[in-house]
Amino acid sequence: MFPLGIPSWRDIKQQKLDHMWAAIEDKFESVYCDDHHDHIFGWMNELWNKWRGYLHATYVKNKPIVHALKNIPKGVEKKEWEWLVKEHFCSESIQARSNRIAENRAIFFETRKNDSMLVEPEAIEKHVRLIGFLVNASQSFVNQFVFLQLVDILDYPW
Repeated sequence: MFPLGIPSWRDIKQQKLDHMWAAIEDKFESVYCDDHHDHIFGWMNELWNKWRGYLHATYVKNKPIVHALKNIPKGVEKKEWEWLVKEHFCSESIQARSNRIAENRAIFFETRKNDSMLVEPEAIEKHVRLIGFLVNASQSFVNQFVFLQLVDILDYPW
């Protein structure tokens, strides 16, 4: 029912969308669904994207293209699977996006903590500056507090 041989949900033909909507209305025949049409199609779009992501992670990622083409998932037509693998998953734009995501993920983990220690030198420097500021601020607060206590003890008239 869900087409795989298209690059985007927006490219699904109206005839297919009408067929999907009819299947939904048949399944939930006692419920009036027309008020929720856009919301339901939003969910379907999300599920469609997640399904394609699952197919990529399970059948294509880290595998040779020949192996991926032979290992057709159950319920998927061969023609659609070949298009999805060759034209979509192996396209330059998808590969570039995947590489960009991997680079960003590496940067994310480089700047985080490792055994409660900051990893990146800039992060360590910022942390040291923040701690220094807090120590100075608290020292100033402590000095004022001690002074006010002394004034109170000495019963100094203002």
